[in-house]
Amino acid sequence: MDEDFNSYFCESVRLQDFRPEDIQICIDGRLIRIHAKRQLGEDLTEVRRTLCLPREADNQNVKSRFSRDGWLIVRAPLRAPEDRHSTQTSLSTMETIRDPETGQPRFLLIRVSVRDFGVEDISASVTQDGARLLVRAKRLDWQLDGRRLHRYVKFEAPLPMGFNSSRMTTNLKQDGWLELRLPAERR
Repeated sequence: MDEDFNSYFCESVRLQDFRPEDIQICIDGRLIRIHAKRQLGEDLTEVRRTLCLPREADNQNVKSRFSRDGWLIVRAPLRAPEDRHSTQTSLSTMETIRDPETGQPRFLLIRVSVRDFGVEDISASVTQDGARLLVRAKRLDWQLDGRRLHRYVKFEAPLPMGFNSSRMTTNLKQDGWLELRLPAERR
């Protein structure tokens, strides 16, 4: 995965009565305007939809595809902030929690938004070298015409040195945030 991106904006729009050539997509800053129009004889069918990209989305790399089941799927990578030791986006936070008396690191707290996913849908791991955290969430959203459409969340970030990834703990909160804690290594 490209290091400049840690997750993706993804939205699906049902356009089963249209063909790909009937659909126009226009990107205007953070707005994605979708216009589908089809005329059959005297009948005109038209759909207009506007999606708003989050601030972190890279509007220069928006991709779309049209599924055989009539879903237009729009996806854009989300940029990670420059300072990865104090990362905060609408999808994730990473901060070092310090001892108030000594100022020494106690643990690294990472929060990833996995709203609408269950515990069975989520996996969290650290690469073998201990340098990167990987969080994946996947679940079946729709099953139409015998075909499945899955929903994904992918989060990947480098881990700062000085934290014990082998003792990482995870906790899925009721508000849809996955909390990961990595204790500081003892010196």
